[in-house]
Amino acid sequence: MISNFSSFVEFFAAIYVTMAVNNDFCSNFWTPRYYKEMEQLLKTYNFSGSSSIHNKLMEEIKSKYEVVQSHAHFRGFILLTLCVGYLIFMGYEDEINSLVVGHYVPLLYSTVLVGMTILFSSLILTKWKRAVLMVFLYAVVYIVLKIGNWEFMANLSLSKFLYAYKTQLMVGIILLPIIYQIYVYWLHSSIYKGYLKHHVAFEYERYQKSMAGIKTKDRSRVDDIYMTAWTEAAFASGADPTLTSFY
Repeated sequence: MISNFSSFVEFFAAIYVTMAVNNDFCSNFWTPRYYKEMEQLLKTYNFSGSSSIHNKLMEEIKSKYEVVQSHAHFRGFILLTLCVGYLIFMGYEDEINSLVVGHYVPLLYSTVLVGMTILFSSLILTKWKRAVLMVFLYAVVYIVLKIGNWEFMANLSLSKFLYAYKTQLMVGIILLPIIYQIYVYWLHSSIYKGYLKHHVAFEYERYQKSMAGIKTKDRSRVDDIYMTAWTEAAFASGADPTLTSFY
């Protein structure tokens, strides 16, 4: 009986509450605020004369952070809804209907639909409106299959397969976003920050070398990416080396 997993579902329902709601206690895990660390890192480098480099990079990093945060909340909302559905379903189980394939058909197909949504969440769950519409769709699918009580659906090979592995399907769908979020946390708290730190350090070294070349009028020391921002007149006229165009 699926009701044997009620404690398991309750536990993960509590976890998905923290994903669906911006709970300060857990927000750093679901969406590590790596942009704050990067902001401190950039302050250690003296890109003097203009703040455009710093501002543009921080805007892009924070924009990425907000996308990661939003997707975590969308997935949490979807799975919280599924967990609530499971718990309600479990409450109406008894010794007779728990052994009937047709009793599980609405829940199983709704679960498969949720799983597909989670797998393609980056494409489907882009706004709260879409997340709410998906929940509405799950409810419609469940109600139609429940009220219709179509016998042929229960006799389908797919229905019998899903029924045979119903507990594995349930556990898999519930755990999938958690595992994915752990991966996202690892990716953005370690690799992404390391990647950014490496490239900021590389850019600063290139910047310092190019700046020195510009000040001494030594073109050989100026990197191509910085050279394109200058004209022959800039080298000849002794123009201010902190021109906005350079940055």
